[in-house]
Amino acid sequence: MAKEIINIQTKKQLPGDMSFDQLHSVHQLDIIKKVKQQMKKYVYGALHGDFEGILYAFDHKQEWFRFNPAVHPFMLKYQRILVDLINYHLAKMIEQHNPVSVHYLLEKVESVAQRQSLQPYREILVSRFEHECFDCGKNLHHGKAATHVDHFIPWSFIQSDNLWNLVLSCSNCNTRKRDYLPREGFLDQIKNRNEILQQEHILLKEDSSLYNYRPQKLELLYEYSQQNGFYERWSP
Repeated sequence: MAKEIINIQTKKQLPGDMSFDQLHSVHQLDIIKKVKQQMKKYVYGALHGDFEGILYAFDHKQEWFRFNPAVHPFMLKYQRILVDLINYHLAKMIEQHNPVSVHYLLEKVESVAQRQSLQPYREILVSRFEHECFDCGKNLHHGKAATHVDHFIPWSFIQSDNLWNLVLSCSNCNTRKRDYLPREGFLDQIKNRNEILQQEHILLKEDSSLYNYRPQKLELLYEYSQQNGFYERWSP
């Protein structure tokens, strides 16, 4: 897969210092297509055989991939360990093509998914919850700079931006919360908030993560984050 990416970079004369999200959409799709072909050929079948089919099932022609039921909760429970392991080996692989320290690469790999702007989510939440800080209840009618979007369960555990896990926050709470897990009382608060969001049919059509959201999933992620080292609770 790395070879295919390098071939595309050379063929298209793409700058070596550009990240994937900075590339033109045409080049992104080209890379995704080539990587998918390689994944089909060398990854899905190989891992399936190595684990004797107990992890997942797949079909190349219909292009579906499905974890076996018992595997999914295991991966959620030990998500942080698995992500750290994947990031480490990804950084080691990248190091073969970049003469820099693996520790520097680990920092870059761990932060790459966080580059997506949360601005669209801020507008959605502001329009429905009147600029109120989720944590302290402070009124946020003080300009855009004072209104932040924060991850309820730390991004370092989930590492993706889902509307059901995003809340409005004042700058003070956002700075102080850092990478801590909110205290248990906030869990019911965000579940109630998400119930309101799910009642909006337009949002459900625009946001697939919200459509597939279930309160039980948030409860499990909250529990699993504790088991993955997020012991300290935060409150304003």
